[in-house]
Amino acid sequence: MENLKEFKELILRYESIMLKEIRSLWTAWHGPDTDERVSFVTNRLTSYGTVTCTLCVAVRRDCHKCVYSIDYHASDIHFCFKGCNSETYLAIEKATTPAELKASFRARAKHMRTILKQIEI
Repeated sequence: MENLKEFKELILRYESIMLKEIRSLWTAWHGPDTDERVSFVTNRLTSYGTVTCTLCVAVRRDCHKCVYSIDYHASDIHFCFKGCNSETYLAIEKATTPAELKASFRARAKHMRTILKQIEI
């Protein structure tokens, strides 16, 4: 796990995002009202996305070195949105309002804290 520091920082970021920040970016989006809007907002707020994700970048996109890999088999990749991690990941991607997105960020942070507890035992 080479990205534990970034993992902890991302938890704090998810917990600190304010609705005002989300709304500002939500209204700044000028494309069609699609999933691309959520990608735009999440990327600007947290570097969300497999190319720009701070966790992915820290491990040079080697999923086996990521904190999310703790409960997975060596042949798997993209642990961040598989298994027990999928619900909170998909909630962020499927948010349809700024309030839903904020709630999704908070839920993801809470989930990440449970992973952190497993690691720090």
